[in-house]
Amino acid sequence: MPWSFKRYQNTGGLHFITFSCYRRQPLLRNPGAPEMFEQALEQARVKYEFLVYGYVLMPEHVHLLVGGTGKGDTRRGTESDETIGRAPTS
Repeated sequence: MPWSFKRYQNTGGLHFITFSCYRRQPLLRNPGAPEMFEQALEQARVKYEFLVYGYVLMPEHVHLLVGGTGKGDTRRGTESDETIGRAPTS
């Protein structure tokens, strides 16, 4: 994130997030992949205390609509490499 970018976290605000699979491969089409994604999303939701208002799984990308509960930090939950089972990039 650029240093000049300012982020404002408001309690009760919604976040629309889109992310793609590695090299936009249709990995979510694999047997068991949607269920694995749902389990990882639920683990992240509990750990970081955010609400999931909806999501759409496509073969090569995901759309999420999430919001805070006022208890946790939605930003931490959506920025963490471990949140939804993606591999860290280094």
